[in-house]
Amino acid sequence: MSGKNSPPANDKKQRMRGKNMNLKKCYFSISSKYPDYVTQKQLSEICGICLKTAHTWEHSGKIPYQIIYDGSIRQHAIRLTDILSYLYTEGLREPDHLSADALRTFYEKEFSYLPDLLLPQDICEITGFSDNTVWRWIGSGKLKVLHSGRKFVVPKEFFLNFLISPTFRNIRQKTEIQKALMKKFIESSM
Repeated sequence: MSGKNSPPANDKKQRMRGKNMNLKKCYFSISSKYPDYVTQKQLSEICGICLKTAHTWEHSGKIPYQIIYDGSIRQHAIRLTDILSYLYTEGLREPDHLSADALRTFYEKEFSYLPDLLLPQDICEITGFSDNTVWRWIGSGKLKVLHSGRKFVVPKEFFLNFLISPTFRNIRQKTEIQKALMKKFIESSM
């Protein structure tokens, strides 16, 4: 299947190798700690999941694996780059090189169109989180607000501070909007 627009096989391999190298740089703390092929137990350590979930991910096709027979021992070998790729695409774990300053600059450019004062409903639309979640952040003091009569308003500065906070960055169940923003930031910083 070679058309005019499809690159030669060597170019494809070269691009994939480059992508894998970028992932290894992005997730240096993981790639320096683990070998190129890891076990199911190591997969669960890297992703912060239980062995049963790792097993399910493998058998559902989310994470490709190979079965290796070593004498009487049967073991699953999982390529580390496949795990890093999954973490990156699903937004389950942030790359190591994310600095708060670079992230702040990115969000300032990304949300330059926003007014100086936002309503909690605006935060819901921008982040993709439900109004209950946003109100929980406000109630717990994680998202700072100002009282304006009977309304709450969020200054843009407070909102940007919240976006770069560990509370927002370490949310396990990220929205599609949050994943898209992370992906855009990572691609712009590479």
